[in-house]
Amino acid sequence: MNRINKTIALSTIILFSSCGLPYCRKTILNKDELAWMNPYSVGDKVLFKSSNNQFDTLLITEKNLYNPSNHFIFDLWSCNWVEGDNTANANASFKFRLLKYNKLSDSFLDGTFLIYKENDNKKADISFSLSGLYSKDSTNHTFVKVRINNKKIDDCIVLNHKNSEIGEGQSDIAVKSFIWSKHLGLVQYVLHSGEKFEYIGHVR
Repeated sequence: MNRINKTIALSTIILFSSCGLPYCRKTILNKDELAWMNPYSVGDKVLFKSSNNQFDTLLITEKNLYNPSNHFIFDLWSCNWVEGDNTANANASFKFRLLKYNKLSDSFLDGTFLIYKENDNKKADISFSLSGLYSKDSTNHTFVKVRINNKKIDDCIVLNHKNSEIGEGQSDIAVKSFIWSKHLGLVQYVLHSGEKFEYIGHVR
């Protein structure tokens, strides 16, 4: 597209927008951002072993992905323009539950992972929660190297009292801290009792 055609196209978009004609601005998760969603599928079970030789199982209960493939501004799919909603932001999430000894009736910890993108020119927001402990800053996460079951993992984010907060109305929670790996998902959590659970592997 030459310079004149680009100018015409841009002017047309601005004109349509200013006249109140329907349009939909969309964001997209890139390949690197989508990699956060690779660790799990719905129904996956992951085994954890504690420092007291107890076992818990992480169960993935929900996985959602919304990543628009059509960026044409006048394609209104997923935008409720009639009610003034002209944005469709890419997002993806997991919901999971930690089960005591692999028994659903003994479930005691729930958690979420969410990646959300409002601007294609900025990195996506990423947030975590486990048992009422929520990450404070969704845009400023730093990778660290940790050792889990004698294996080094170098793409981890540690959530603790420094960068997390207790959810509203949850004065007493079980978890003191937890660690999330980009390519493995949840790899460690520590209870307030001091008991530490570490990632063993997927249950087949």
